[in-house]
Amino acid sequence: MLDCRIIPYFTAGTRIIWPGREIAASSSDSWFTCTIKRTAGKHTATAFLVQAQKEEENPNPRQLFPGIAEQSHLSDVTAQRVSGQKGGHRKRLFAYSGSSKQVERVARRPEVVLEEIPKGNASPSLRNTETGDEGAYSCLVSVAPLTGEQTIQLQIEETPTVTINVNPLSLLEGEQHKLVCNIGHYYPHDNQAEWLREPKDSWKVPDVMKNVLSSSHWQSSNGTYSSSRYFLLTASLKDNGHKYTCWVGHPRLQSPIRRSVTVEVKVDLYQLLLPSPYPARDGSVAGVGQHGQEATSTAWLLLLLSLAVCLAGTLCYHHKVRSAAKEGVVFVFHFLPETHSVLSILLFANSLLFHPPAQTLLEMGPPVPAG
Repeated sequence: MLDCRIIPYFTAGTRIIWPGREIAASSSDSWFTCTIKRTAGKHTATAFLVQAQKEEENPNPRQLFPGIAEQSHLSDVTAQRVSGQKGGHRKRLFAYSGSSKQVERVARRPEVVLEEIPKGNASPSLRNTETGDEGAYSCLVSVAPLTGEQTIQLQIEETPTVTINVNPLSLLEGEQHKLVCNIGHYYPHDNQAEWLREPKDSWKVPDVMKNVLSSSHWQSSNGTYSSSRYFLLTASLKDNGHKYTCWVGHPRLQSPIRRSVTVEVKVDLYQLLLPSPYPARDGSVAGVGQHGQEATSTAWLLLLLSLAVCLAGTLCYHHKVRSAAKEGVVFVFHFLPETHSVLSILLFANSLLFHPPAQTLLEMGPPVPAG
């Protein structure tokens, strides 16, 4: 929608010299300012309107006013930068005098095409904008005694970059890892960031992670900002195959940026087979490995299967020992250090149960090569 406002402009009876109008025009002409503004945008235009007491029938200005095209453009143009502080301190950037056609350039920027000013175009251009260029700029145009001014608010925006500190991620059950979402090179600093836990089934709604910490915004030498969002992940079997996504929104973005990492969680069989001599936090002694009383059903199932395999192997070796007892054969069993806690107990119990006449030795460590 457009908002159009026409307001009377009082000239206090002063005769207005304006290109395209008769110099000897009556001073009783009525002047107005017409301001058109987009209500949903940031575009504003202001024009001067005049209502003459007597309308001329000849619409051709060259025939009505001889030599009007050669009249001098008498408008003065001034571009200023307005401070955002209270009081609105103004810093002049450049000024143009229509009567002398001289330019007073105070600042190196912005750029203005001087040849376009007499044609009515005094638009300044800012190239290679930086965050320090953000602020209010005003353009003041005057044809005495008419004066018009427009102020433009220049906003600088930089698109953020988003990265995750690891991808992919493989953990053992119970292991901890810090997931960090790094957000950099954005401006202004009013961004939004969240960590989401996305299930394997895409139709399910992601869960917003809690206990997520944020760093402060730190500003680089070019004026842009950087920050991070992070949390500590404790691996669980229910996390296997799930994605953790860093979601970032910013005024510069039409849609949020998403960066994801898929987590793979494995069971630590090494710790399942080792007895843990350390008590749990509640004072009870852990039954198997470091998981103790908190071991999952899957871990227990793997342990029982391992024991069944060991028992079957022990019975097989028992029959071989009995068959070779008369020959006095010495059987040497080699076990890795990681499994001696369970297997050695089973072999000793089996030997005592059946009382084999052959001598049985248990050696810890890798098997000795034959020869």
